Formats: sequence, C-alpha cells, structure tokens
Amino acid sequence: MFSIKNLGAIAVCFVLAQAASADYNNQDMSSACKESVDFFEGRRGLGMLGGMCGGYMLAMRDAFSVERGRIFGVCLPSAAVTPRQLVSIYYKWSQENPDRMHEYSFTGVVASLQAVYPCK
Repeated sequence: MFSIKNLGAIAVCFVLAQAASADYNNQDMSSACKESVDFFEGRRGLGMLGGMCGGYMLAMRDAFSVERGRIFGVCLPSAAVTPRQLVSIYYKWSQENPDRMHEYSFTGVVASLQAVYPCK
C-alpha cells in the first residue's frame, strides 16, 4: 500500500536526482568518491568533494531506509549500512562500468546499490 512515508522517500530521491542531474555525472561522482575512499583508507585528508560524496551517500541511505528501502529496487538491510560502505560500493561500481560515466550520477548510485542490495 502506498503511504505518506513512501511519497516522502520518493520525493527525496527525486530531489536528489534533480540536484545530481544539474551538474554531476558518474565521472564527477566517481572522482568525488575516490577522494572519500582515499580518506577512509588513510591516504589523504577529507576535501570538499570527498565530503560531498559521503553526504550524498548518507542522504541516499536515509531515503532508501524509509519503508525498508523498497524504492527503485534497492532494499538496504538496515539503516546500519554506513555512508562509507555506500561510497565503497559506488566507487567499485564506477570503476567496473566506465561505459556509464556519462550518465547522471543518481542513475549510477542506484545501479550500484541495486547490484548489492536488490529487493527480493
């Protein structure tokens, strides 16, 4: 059944998609997330782009956690999935899908999460 919570989560996803589509494609997001990965692995300090990637993944996690995350075919196991895990999942996906770097970053983030956390 469709609920207000579902509508709110979908609205958040569309807002994120609009923000991402304005300026960011997967190439841009991959570069930002590489900065986050390097920070998490102790190779650098956290810069603005790395922080943006981590914040974006936090927002995506929160949006997908509503109603057990059953939006866009992504079902996170719990809100305990960390932004760091999501950054790593997306960055790995971006390295394995160079042919999709021209697409909007939102589509890449969703595709990477669908591959790891599909709804069953």
